[in-house]
Amino acid sequence: MIIKSKIILLFLLFASLSYSQNKLYIKITPQNTLHPETAMIPIALEFKHNRFGFEYEQAFKINSFVLNWNYNKSNLKYYRIQLNVRFYLKNENKNKKHFVGFNFSYLPFKYDKENDWYKKNGNYYRYTTSNINIKQFYYRIFYGLSFSNETAFNFELITGFGIKNIIVTHNTKQQKKVNNQSVNEEWFSQKDRYVGSRIKPSVLICLRIGYKLFSSKNKKR
Repeated sequence: MIIKSKIILLFLLFASLSYSQNKLYIKITPQNTLHPETAMIPIALEFKHNRFGFEYEQAFKINSFVLNWNYNKSNLKYYRIQLNVRFYLKNENKNKKHFVGFNFSYLPFKYDKENDWYKKNGNYYRYTTSNINIKQFYYRIFYGLSFSNETAFNFELITGFGIKNIIVTHNTKQQKKVNNQSVNEEWFSQKDRYVGSRIKPSVLICLRIGYKLFSSKNKKR
């Protein structure tokens, strides 16, 4: 997966240098560093050709700067890959651009957990140790605004909605089947307690900071 990510990044870079009318932006999403469960540093590249934008993002795991929801998990591993396709709408204001698009995101989440329970096919199981694998797939449409000035920096505000598919699997040791009276099934129970595939609504709200790495000089946009 890492090799494929590097190939995509190189493709965007060379593509931007191969055509005289293209632009290349590098972006970060500061709010992702604050997430209490999946804190990350995301780095994105957008290759813009005329009114179309093609964006690839790779996010790397860090420790959250605020709350920690992972205190009872060990051997924690996760990352995120995100692809966006944009279409920029016509706008007379050169410092403010509107755009719409489609977003796909993949976030795998792995860790070990002890002395807990999960539910599968209507049955409840308690375990001593479990290796938990959670895969999350996001499919969303979005609308955004891009603000810029005379410098190479720009700021983006993006909102969107769609669905997410959550797939949870457990590889357990010393598990036993129990009845639901022996577990505390709170309304806020963690998603790792429900094995299988679920589809839920998903909302996207984010602020991004971008920097223009390359721009065509023979045609003004």
